[in-house]
Amino acid sequence: MTAYAASEDYWREVGKSESESIELPLPDKVITWIQNHPDAEPIQVLAQTGADPDLRDDVVDAIELIHGDTDANDIVDDQEEDESDDLGEPVSKLPELRRPVRGFNSRVLCPACDAEIDDTLAAPVVPTDRLHASARARVDGDTINVRGYECEDCSLVLAVDPSSADVDIGPSKGWIPVRGVFVDGSKRDILVPQPEVSL
Repeated sequence: MTAYAASEDYWREVGKSESESIELPLPDKVITWIQNHPDAEPIQVLAQTGADPDLRDDVVDAIELIHGDTDANDIVDDQEEDESDDLGEPVSKLPELRRPVRGFNSRVLCPACDAEIDDTLAAPVVPTDRLHASARARVDGDTINVRGYECEDCSLVLAVDPSSADVDIGPSKGWIPVRGVFVDGSKRDILVPQPEVSL
């Protein structure tokens, strides 16, 4: 595979030849990192390069294209279809997991945009692929509720740390901890409703 610099804005053209190349909105360092780490998972690429999580689908396309698992025509077809998941939302807009941060006077903030999110504490929904495989296997369905805050502008669910949660935790108390996969690739405990997870 060959990577071509497409513009000053770090757009990249990736393809087997110029006639088959397509444009993907990925910085130079992302393309280079993918080329140098052929076994990398998309979430590793995003975490190691600091790329915008919204570029996840383009990272997947670049990995497959650079390493010969697909061709440019297939990716163009996929882009034109504007694929949506079962929720009817674009795949790239499904919420990712992060932790909330504390601001002035202990206000709860979104770590991405610094918006105050205190009043969003509830049980927002995330797709089950945000769970570690061991937890995902225990969920019957494509989504699950998580105890935490939500920033819709950033498409983030800010999962509370079970050690500082304001709910009772335990199999008979409503909420249990499971491993979640955060946007930076780390695996940390989050709280989900016990009835949604088989014990």
